[in-house]
Amino acid sequence: MEGRPMRLWIVILVTCVAISRAESAVLYLENAEDGGSSMDLAPGESKNINIVLEIESIDTGFAFVFLVFDDDDNDSNGEVDVTVLVPGFPEGGVKEVTYDRSAFDLPADISWDVSGAEYRLNMGRIDSGAWGPGTYVLDTLTLTHNGQTTNASVPVIFEVEFLDGPTPRPPSIVTEDSLMMPWGLGLHGIIPDHADPGVGAEDNPFIINLVSCQGDGGIHNLTRGVDYVSIQCALDAAEDGDEIEVDPGTYFENIDFLGKDITLRSINPLDLDAVELTIIDGGGVNTVVTLSAGEISGFTITNGGMTGTHAAGVHASGSAMVSHNVITNNVADKDGGGVTAWGNAVVRNNRITFNTSGDVGGGVAAVGNSLIIDNYIAFNHAATGGGGVGALYNSTVRNNTIVFNSTAGGGGNEDGGGGILAGFFPVLQNNIVAFSSDGIGIHVAVGSAVTADFNCVFGNLEGNYSGDAVPGPNDLNVDPQLDNDGLHLQSSSPCVDAGDPDLDRLADETDIDHEDRIQNERVDIGADETPLTACEGDANGDGTVDPLDSGFVLARFGCPVGTGDPSCDAADVNGDGAVDPLDSGFVLARFGECP
Repeated sequence: MEGRPMRLWIVILVTCVAISRAESAVLYLENAEDGGSSMDLAPGESKNINIVLEIESIDTGFAFVFLVFDDDDNDSNGEVDVTVLVPGFPEGGVKEVTYDRSAFDLPADISWDVSGAEYRLNMGRIDSGAWGPGTYVLDTLTLTHNGQTTNASVPVIFEVEFLDGPTPRPPSIVTEDSLMMPWGLGLHGIIPDHADPGVGAEDNPFIINLVSCQGDGGIHNLTRGVDYVSIQCALDAAEDGDEIEVDPGTYFENIDFLGKDITLRSINPLDLDAVELTIIDGGGVNTVVTLSAGEISGFTITNGGMTGTHAAGVHASGSAMVSHNVITNNVADKDGGGVTAWGNAVVRNNRITFNTSGDVGGGVAAVGNSLIIDNYIAFNHAATGGGGVGALYNSTVRNNTIVFNSTAGGGGNEDGGGGILAGFFPVLQNNIVAFSSDGIGIHVAVGSAVTADFNCVFGNLEGNYSGDAVPGPNDLNVDPQLDNDGLHLQSSSPCVDAGDPDLDRLADETDIDHEDRIQNERVDIGADETPLTACEGDANGDGTVDPLDSGFVLARFGCPVGTGDPSCDAADVNGDGAVDPLDSGFVLARFGECP
């Protein structure tokens, strides 16, 4: 291997920084080869890389540090010596320039071997009052190959961490030229730009824009009256209780609520057209949305690609709410292709489709006390089990339509559960689990306890129940009679008015179409609520207008109409917005069988 060139991979991860306007400054590497993504060093060779800041205008200062470390765990690959040279900063322009040798016992000449180690250098503070327009060489890194390699490639990573302003985040700008390093590290915030040689593109096309968080990017904090250029910038700057509205468009981001109790929504979460036009695209890497509090509502969440861990589309935990979204085409290595719900998270009124998990829960992986209700979960796949839903550890799965899902089965769950894989005390109630194209409808892990009742389990390719699963006393094994869309119930469906009569519903609960969850005396099975066909005056919906309807109306005189109580709405038989003697007369005039 003697004399063989050594390839150094160089990565800069940059955060959103509060500067006066977008693209008012850029930070880039100068003299790096291959567009700044790598350089070749033969044993004994040294090369310099300049860290350059080019400023158009800057009104807000920022501080940053460099982290330098060797990403190769195999010491046999040799060592790399990195020497930091300080050529001198512009006078008055840098505050708090320090090199913290004491933390790592570094020698005075600031030269060290980074093989298998990690070091932190405080590169200083840029003060807007002292820096004018111009180009500044902030520092020069001299990388020296010490000739002790037995392998031609050792990754050396440089990470820039900004300390001022909002919580550090990469700028949410993605182009088709964005790259992926060989070891799978996504370069968020590294923006190839060959169009503007004035910012160093001729020397190094990897230009990192320090993007202002504030600006007209279609993201509006309605609570504070401030607009932002990216969703993450808005989340970074928000505080508990804020409401953020996002205009229709495609936003290439992986966002994190950072534990804040924020409402993030599209312009109308109850309008499916608006939901489908407001897209958060994860770029095929990482979880698209992460939240442990607050609510995300009214988005199409897609193209998540989580490697080695859980949740590709949405990772919801704590008290988070995920509602009225389309969650589609996300792929996770482990649990939760579409959604992973932990703790007390609530996942409601979503369309969760065409997601894939390498383990459990192609559509949803529900763990802990999470609540999965009123969702359409279809055409998802899981390698191990729970193509539609993996319901584990005290989770509740209720009033969902779980259809056309599949699993390969495995990991001791050979039957898999194309619809649901359940174990360890979950509750399965009022769900349609049907038409799994591969796998059993409901598979319960052997030796675990599950509470299941009032489900309609039908037409699953390999059977309806397996493992320790047994039909609940009120389960149905009949065709649910779905409409052509595979979601809505036909009026003749046996699932209409067949759910648990003692359902303890949420105060503001609705079905998948945002209609009252109970249309008659009893909830339907599945995500869709379909009212029984009734004639004028048939207040109680039994198919006959008779004294029972008069009593029904009389008992509800003065009952508020349109406030969410379906019995009050039913008693207003003449539709004038009040339950009063006029409704009694309306009923009396129509006594008899409904046509």
